[in-house]
Amino acid sequence: MKTTIVIPAYNHYDKVLPHGVESWKKYSSKLGIGFEMPVENIPNKPGCNQWQTGVWAKWDALRPIIDKYDKFLLVDSDTMVRWDLPNIFELTKDFEFCCIQDAGTNAGEWHYPQWQDLMDISLIDRKVYFNAGVTLFTREIGHILLDNLDPFFEFYSKRDENGVRIDAVEQTVVNIIAQTKFKDKMTFLDHRFNNMVMMKYDDYSFVNDSYLWHFTGQRMGGFDNKPKVMSECWDLIKDRY
Repeated sequence: MKTTIVIPAYNHYDKVLPHGVESWKKYSSKLGIGFEMPVENIPNKPGCNQWQTGVWAKWDALRPIIDKYDKFLLVDSDTMVRWDLPNIFELTKDFEFCCIQDAGTNAGEWHYPQWQDLMDISLIDRKVYFNAGVTLFTREIGHILLDNLDPFFEFYSKRDENGVRIDAVEQTVVNIIAQTKFKDKMTFLDHRFNNMVMMKYDDYSFVNDSYLWHFTGQRMGGFDNKPKVMSECWDLIKDRY
């Protein structure tokens, strides 16, 4: 089975958050896993600023490589992997789509209704809502996701002119596609595999609690503080890789 880690870092975002990228490079090299990281500059998508463009474009990163691998681990560039995570593809070899429940309380109750002008969401289970910053899936599931994204992006790109509020960019879209197209193939991993750190940046104790850290949450001090927090964490652990 041919596997790869994909970290979209368009507009050279790997230079903004280099430490998480470095952890994934070391991890993939040690275990013989592929590593794909597009970094080229891209223009803003319609109706999107640069950050929103990058969020949607992470799925574009799959298009030229979707038939090159059997399984993909798609992770955001603000994640970092612990040095001793076993081969995640071996751990999940029997599963077709793996994800981790979002850390937000009742996130689905808030986010799903924002798409009700596009589609009937009455059959969506609002308690099921995963974070799209860490997903693992087969080539077949990847094709399903890519084949169904365009109508959602079209709706998203015109949200302002239509007076529609959408907070989670494409995350809710991926959840909707998963629930409507392959719900029986979804497997939820526990938060050790996507620790959306909410409270303990002050002492970095989360490095002992989980394998994969997602640098988000209110205690980080805002988005602009993310590079500093990730750098400090990396300095504490980099010698262990």
